[in-house]
Amino acid sequence: MNSENPLALDAATLLDVLHAGTGATLSVVDRQWRFRYVNSGFARALKMPAHEAIGRTVLECYGEETMKIITPLVERVFAGESVTYERKGRIHDDANAWISVTMTPWKSPSGEILGFITTTLRVHELRIATEKLIAATQRLASHVENSPLTVLELDDTFTVLRCSARASAMLGYEPEQLVGRAITQVLSDGSAGGELTAALHQLQSGVDARSQLETAFTKPDGDIAQLAWFLSALPASGEQSMTVMCLIEDVSAKRIAEQQLRYLATHDSLTGLANRSGLEQRAVALLHDTSNNQFHVSCLFIDLDGFKKVNDKHGHAAGDSVLIETARRLTALIQPGDIAARVGGDEFVLVLKDSVAFTRAAELRVRIVESIRAPYSIKVNAAQIAAAVGASVGVSYQSAQAVDVTELIKRADAAMYQVKYAGKDRRR
Repeated sequence: MNSENPLALDAATLLDVLHAGTGATLSVVDRQWRFRYVNSGFARALKMPAHEAIGRTVLECYGEETMKIITPLVERVFAGESVTYERKGRIHDDANAWISVTMTPWKSPSGEILGFITTTLRVHELRIATEKLIAATQRLASHVENSPLTVLELDDTFTVLRCSARASAMLGYEPEQLVGRAITQVLSDGSAGGELTAALHQLQSGVDARSQLETAFTKPDGDIAQLAWFLSALPASGEQSMTVMCLIEDVSAKRIAEQQLRYLATHDSLTGLANRSGLEQRAVALLHDTSNNQFHVSCLFIDLDGFKKVNDKHGHAAGDSVLIETARRLTALIQPGDIAARVGGDEFVLVLKDSVAFTRAAELRVRIVESIRAPYSIKVNAAQIAAAVGASVGVSYQSAQAVDVTELIKRADAAMYQVKYAGKDRRR
């Protein structure tokens, strides 16, 4: 202590105050690797009084293993460089803690390097926390990369900051091709880009915290994928701008499967015509367009005559061929907007809608009988054979006023049975 200035501290006392305030251990080592100074914390780590450490070499205090580690580092310090590294070692009363060691050149007033100064801080908790954070980040990154979803992180300008490897297969772009690009530019083709941009702006403005949408996306090779987007916003905090996390699922196969299921639910799998359910749905939709009284609706119910004989004689495969050809012939007779359906084994229904539906139905039933009466050439066991069937056709009519689809079909069915009872292969 300086007697002239009661607040002045000598160097040793100052270093001890520094140690007490920061927990740092300090030492000064000359070029012969001998300790010239150690503070109380450093001495405690050496398990000896400070005065006993003075004059000892680093080798004497730490052993050969430590010397092997630090010799290359000290050589860099002797060359004028400051070096910081982390290792496990003794500090204070902890014999196996993570410590951060900084070694700086000890220079004379003239700039000559006399040795090095070490400053050691305990960083155990920080190191453990950092390692846990790194491990958690690596696990999360592994989950992201192994996810069937593509993961994108966007900044507040919707530029891609990060992208998972899944983007290559799903979007047709390598991650490095997307990073740095605005996702709205990647999806610039029509409504898809517009829908996504609108959803992102809703997140940016704070109106929504999360959003979900589905868009079509054209890949670089021209293939079109149906993508489901799950978006969530991380609001701005301090100097950190808002970011958006995007999880993208390719739902193309799912949508195709749904379409196929809807198709199978409303279509006959053999002929491709509407089935009874599809007939009713399409007829209702058709009749909703007949509010104008100038339109009329006709229904023709067709039952094949002699079809059972074909089945019994040539087998079900031959019967299926007759049904497929019948569907083709009926479809060829109607106009766009009309409905053709197979509603039973050998039963078909046609629904017509226009201003002359009554007249057209009367003409069409004649043409149906003539068309189906024509011989069928079908293949049975690699052989081509001729088959013959006829048709009984019942017709019902109704104006556009208060059309009841079920009743319309029911009356056409009844008319068809009257034809059957009257001798078949006729129309009524």
